[in-house]
Amino acid sequence: MRLFSFLRSRKQGSLDSDESFEDYAARIITEFKKHDYLGKAAVARSEAKLAVSEGRFDDAWRKYHEEKDHFLNHATRNNFTPEQVSALDGTVSKSFANVLRLEKRHNDAFVHIVYWVASSNSETKEQAQKLIAYFNRCKFKHRDIDDVRALIDQLKPLPDFRMIQEAVSAWE
Repeated sequence: MRLFSFLRSRKQGSLDSDESFEDYAARIITEFKKHDYLGKAAVARSEAKLAVSEGRFDDAWRKYHEEKDHFLNHATRNNFTPEQVSALDGTVSKSFANVLRLEKRHNDAFVHIVYWVASSNSETKEQAQKLIAYFNRCKFKHRDIDDVRALIDQLKPLPDFRMIQEAVSAWE
């Protein structure tokens, strides 16, 4: 296996006899940039964060969707399992929830937090804290955090976003 062979797609050949190394390197870099979905996702996230800080929530929402699309392209290109796709997809829901929280759409934000927690492989301290904080903002009358935990356990390992929306809507 050659060094940097991971950068070549299956269609790419090796250095042609009539191709200079500089041309070959330029071709490899161009091909990499075309399929650098994680880099594109990072740029979209950075632009979204800037939009949030400037109060441009619609622009932020659009950029977070771009980030999500790039993640899905990366997952497809690398043959991720459904669980891996869900975990990667769920990471963007934390950002969606923040935008919705700033817009005071607490129940919608809570749906995204539940999806974020349910789609992760193991719950982090940050997720546990945000789950409680977002739950408390919703002020559900006949539900407690144990109901949320039961929902999350029911949804693992492949959470369904619509199912979470329906459950939270029924709790309102």
